[in-house]
Amino acid sequence: MGSGPHPANAPVLRYLAHGAAVSAIPSAHNIDDYVLRTHPDLTEALERLGHTLRVPPGAAYGYAVLAAPGGVLFAIALGIATLGVRLPERAWPLALEFGAVPWAEPGDDWVRFDPWDADVPARQHTGDLRYFIELAFEHARELGR
Repeated sequence: MGSGPHPANAPVLRYLAHGAAVSAIPSAHNIDDYVLRTHPDLTEALERLGHTLRVPPGAAYGYAVLAAPGGVLFAIALGIATLGVRLPERAWPLALEFGAVPWAEPGDDWVRFDPWDADVPARQHTGDLRYFIELAFEHARELGR
């Protein structure tokens, strides 16, 4: 991979940059000079999902993110209840059936889940999210080639 962000990340980085807030003073609530825009509980949940794939947590404009080895972002945690996942088109019908919502702002291949969905038992929901994170990881790896 060359220098700079992967071209597949351009739409999502534009979207994240739009909501970013540069911090004027150092704080435990900053990440990479930006005000943290993801709740710590959601950041931790994303980190656990990434850990199963051996993907280290990252950050972009104050948001928690996961990126495949080629640098393509495949998951984003925003606020307190938005987990964005970049999925291949073939996975969309099942994702929508499992509660995902299309999310065009970061790009055409993104959906978002509510990771705290009260209508789904926690253990089942975690397994569902892990499955979609794995699909997103593979999709991002393909995009990065």
